[in-house]
Amino acid sequence: MTWNSKNYSSPHRLIRLADIFEHCFNVVIGQQLLGTTTQLCISSYEILSIHICRSNGTRFISNK
Repeated sequence: MTWNSKNYSSPHRLIRLADIFEHCFNVVIGQQLLGTTTQLCISSYEILSIHICRSNGTRFISNK
């Protein structure tokens, strides 16, 4: 089998496309993890705040 530019560049093109796909996938997964972590922190803070306010006998939302 002889090596010409077509045989040589095809694997390199596939590797380059796989790298691009991996980078894009990592960005999406990173965004999803950041959003989920932020939402979990906010929800946990809200639950703890409500629990502390109820144990102190105060209202979480004041009616002023």
